[in-house]
Amino acid sequence: MSPESDSLGDADGLASDGRLRAVVRALAAAVLIAGVGIAVGVLLVLAAVVTLGRVGVGVTPLLSIVLSLILATGVGFGGVALGYLRYRDRGLSYVGVRVPSLREVALVIVGYVASMGFLVVASGCSRRSARRPRPTPPRRSGWRTPRSCYFWCRRRSS
Repeated sequence: MSPESDSLGDADGLASDGRLRAVVRALAAAVLIAGVGIAVGVLLVLAAVVTLGRVGVGVTPLLSIVLSLILATGVGFGGVALGYLRYRDRGLSYVGVRVPSLREVALVIVGYVASMGFLVVASGCSRRSARRPRPTPPRRSGWRTPRSCYFWCRRRSS
């Protein structure tokens, strides 16, 4: 292999037939679409939080996670992907999507409900551990607390 065949301007390289341009364009489109998907998801979650706040529903950390999972991941990215396919005049057949069987739908629903149940359990465990902070033994606190420094300095000065 000669040194000239390794260059990008060569007949076998990427730049010769426009493949480099196509790769850069595809990469830029992917980054742009991901950014738009994130932005749409964030806007959907913010709109839901504001709407729930106006109705009088308090948004807990658990509800925030559920809203993010449903709106940002599902609706945001899915909607942007479908919009991109429509923009490019491609159908769902381009992606290789098919209508799932009844068994597959049931597995998805069971998995989704199980993940939400896991989030509820995890949220309850974190709340329980946050309610009972462990006291720090006085010997270990040392200079970390201003009160111990005050008493130590006061004893030294008298």
